[in-house]
Amino acid sequence: MTKSNYVEQFFATDFTPYQHLANDIVDSDTLIDNQVPLVKIPVADTTLITRLHEFCLNNQEQFKVPESVDSYNHFWYQSLHTKGWKQFIVRHNRPSSLVTFDKSTTLNEHHTQSDDVNQIASGLIDQLFGSFGLTVRHARLNSLEPNGYFAPHVDVYQKDPGLCYVWMPLHDAVPHLKIFPFGLVNSEFGNMYLLNYSKYTHSVWNQKEQTRFVLGAVFDIDQVPPEFIQLFREQKKSYRQLF
Repeated sequence: MTKSNYVEQFFATDFTPYQHLANDIVDSDTLIDNQVPLVKIPVADTTLITRLHEFCLNNQEQFKVPESVDSYNHFWYQSLHTKGWKQFIVRHNRPSSLVTFDKSTTLNEHHTQSDDVNQIASGLIDQLFGSFGLTVRHARLNSLEPNGYFAPHVDVYQKDPGLCYVWMPLHDAVPHLKIFPFGLVNSEFGNMYLLNYSKYTHSVWNQKEQTRFVLGAVFDIDQVPPEFIQLFREQKKSYRQLF
């Protein structure tokens, strides 16, 4: 079976027979050891999201195919099969203890954009996350061409704990993320989603005729304000409604 057929099968499969696997999960009040697959965090002012989308449209030539997909001898890049994916690395600031691939520094150097362009994106992201009192350690803007995909995978290479990864569609958020054994995410524009990407198998497939843009970011889980923890605790109660 080709990887594209594997993606199609993953998206076509009804996960209802596997719902028992989604029932016995740890739903704690902390971000670190929680096993909830996805938590929606509404963004009150979507202006910054729209500006990030405009930035992507105006700087598409800055997006690069990750060189590591082809050349890095690393488990994750060998196992993660993609098509039509490009990225713009805004910030790559994971402590070395949280990075498992040896060439993390080289990865950043290969995709360093001009300082002026990078500062624009970085400033928008800092404003967006700063409105929640969050500090971003790692951020990249992702583009996915029509019929592009990330084959089903688990981000086991990551050492980031729990729900500190944010997946955020930057425009009309048509459903294109599916998580096993829960189902297709009914994503909506104007939300950031805390994705438990190192716990559950997930896949992304762009079935639309335009390129999709998504922000992926990791915030510092040791510096989360009480107000955000309270918001998280309220929002996680309704996570099943996202599928």
